Amino acid sequence: ADADSGEFVALAYNVAGLPEVLSGSEPATNMPQIGPKLNAYDLVLVQESWKTPDPNPYAPMRGYHEELEATSELEHRSTPATQPLGTDATRPEALLADGLNRFSRFAFGDVTRVRWEGCFGGADTSDRGAADCLATKGFSVATTTLADGVEVDVYNLHAEAGSSDRDQELQAADFAQLAAFINE
Repeated sequence: ADADSGEFVALAYNVAGLPEVLSGSEPATNMPQIGPKLNAYDLVLVQESWKTPDPNPYAPMRGYHEELEATSELEHRSTPATQPLGTDATRPEALLADGLNRFSRFAFGDVTRVRWEGCFGGADTSDRGAADCLATKGFSVATTTLADGVEVDVYNLHAEAGSSDRDQELQAADFAQLAAFINE
């Protein structure tokens, strides 16, 4: 390929990896099927991909990121964020980390993780929230080297879910926060 051009195939994929007891998407069945398919891409950004903590205080409940790691042939991968398991004083209801991870044929630098400033909805969804405060949702960025002298900042995000008025307000705030970060 010419030094001034090139191409790669990327995928952003919400793998729905909530622990089985919380998920309606059967991650124990789906993750082993999803993992090998990711190898067809040069850069993969996944959301809702949490690694099981070790030790796991909630066993047998678990995450499923390790299923993707086990089948990935992509050389470069992010280190999953540590699960807060309710220990974050600024968001004590958060049990799960951001779930944002990446696999890549391209080398990338340190992954910067930024939590959204707000969230709406806990375990009790009677408020019409989508339980977003149970994870430290936000965005991540890493400078990725596509070729010698060609670097690009690649962002991965998981925005506020849900359709209530408060969810909609926070979705707008999430993207304003992301734009402000990019413009810094």
